Amino acid sequence: MIGRRPLYETPPERTARKESQTHILLAVALAALGACAPLAEVSKTEPKLGAQYGTIAELRRAEQAIADAQKLKRTDPNRAVGFYLCGLEAAAKELRKNPRDRLALRDYDFALSRVFSIIRDAHLDPWTHPLHVPAPDGGEYVLTQRPAANRLWKPQEFDLIPADELNVRGKFVVPRVTRQGIGASLVAVRTQQAPRIRQRFVPPRIYLAVTAVAHLSGRKYEIEFIDPLSMETATLSGRSLPSGADFTAPLALGLSRERPEKIGLPAMLDPERFANTARLTQVQPYDPKRSPCSLFTVFRARR
Repeated sequence: MIGRRPLYETPPERTARKESQTHILLAVALAALGACAPLAEVSKTEPKLGAQYGTIAELRRAEQAIADAQKLKRTDPNRAVGFYLCGLEAAAKELRKNPRDRLALRDYDFALSRVFSIIRDAHLDPWTHPLHVPAPDGGEYVLTQRPAANRLWKPQEFDLIPADELNVRGKFVVPRVTRQGIGASLVAVRTQQAPRIRQRFVPPRIYLAVTAVAHLSGRKYEIEFIDPLSMETATLSGRSLPSGADFTAPLALGLSRERPEKIGLPAMLDPERFANTARLTQVQPYDPKRSPCSLFTVFRARR
């Protein structure tokens, strides 16, 4: 009869039917595997200063201090921070003379980023209480934060990761979007221990691009945290310079840790089970000068 499988199949017909079923199962398996493939992969790398060295006295001093700090970062983190701050001071002096000196800018950003590396690895906390570290030439540096205009920003509630320590891969995070400029480019991840922000559209975990700039007064360093999405420049010793930023690293780290693709196929097959996961998410602080844009994907079922 038409539309029914015959009671008896010839061997070629049976083979063809099994091959068809195998192809269907293989297609479903590949779809499931594709849905679970990570959207982004992030691995840690060891940043290097670079092969080119400065010939100006201040840059030689900065790079020597950085080299000394590298030797101490695991055995004596406080002294290492002091050497990095010494290198930062020397590079900043050269930048005041020549803001376009790319080697001075490189040394400044690298030294400041490594300060954050040690703060993170050694579990130091200069944000709730000033951190006192020995200076290479005697005395000490004091490291603290500059009060932020945004009352919701508290650096002690974030894991501050230097972006140059992160290698990112994945079709959604290439090419890597960065901006060359002054400051340490960081990925700020809100920690699990931090109090929950009671604010609409804020996800449980936040991954932000943040730029840190160090301001020196005497022997006291104040770290200013700026939002590179809203501020494209930073001030150093009265000069306005482009602010550095890495816009891809926070996105890549968030995708690699949260793995949203894991619920893609199950949610498509059983949407009621995942109904409570549907939400609007705010991915950057609200700016009254900009118009928010919401993107929706609508699937229409055929009858």
